[in-house]
Amino acid sequence: MGPVYMQLERTKRAFARWQNQNFYIEMKVIKEGNLKIRDVLLENGHLVPPELLDDAAKLVEHYDRWVEEFERVRESEKPDLKTPFVFVGPEGFPFPRESEANFKSMYQKMWNELYGGRKEYDDSQVAGLLPPPNKSFERTAR
Repeated sequence: MGPVYMQLERTKRAFARWQNQNFYIEMKVIKEGNLKIRDVLLENGHLVPPELLDDAAKLVEHYDRWVEEFERVRESEKPDLKTPFVFVGPEGFPFPRESEANFKSMYQKMWNELYGGRKEYDDSQVAGLLPPPNKSFERTAR
């Protein structure tokens, strides 16, 4: 679940900064992230919780179709460099946002079960853990 969560976050953040045509983001971050998510789901389907199997299938279907279109547009003998973005949503394969949300929710639930809930600290709780201001902090070797 962790690798899927991290790649979903990586590609989401890349989309947020992808304003104009950017082949690096498209080829390195988006393509690699899409392939990684798809491959992790296909190779580790036995680890996907049963309630997420349909979501996993929707993600794999979207990524399969996206890779097919990416190869047609960008990796053919004569790549189409005028098309600013490779999207397959308009062709009937939109990104399954609900599936993404379900995977992220399950990851957080599993993480909390394994490691305990996230505890928030305020400044007063952390203050005692830090060296006083303007004092050097020496790390001791152990």
